[in-house]
Amino acid sequence: MIGHGLHENIKNNVLAGVYHYVPMQDFSHSWTDEMLYEMYDITDDERKYIESMIKPMKDEEAGQLTINFS
Repeated sequence: MIGHGLHENIKNNVLAGVYHYVPMQDFSHSWTDEMLYEMYDITDDERKYIESMIKPMKDEEAGQLTINFS
């Protein structure tokens, strides 16, 4: 297919641009909200906003969370 390689190159460049400002996170251990707030210097106002927008997970839901990076 003509141009397929160009399409893949453009797609990869777009994805790189989208995620350019997303910090790398160490997933070798578990993180609490407090640990993340401290690591990323989240202010009290930012914490309040985050916690007003995100519904806390129940313990049994948290144990089922799986992230696959392959």
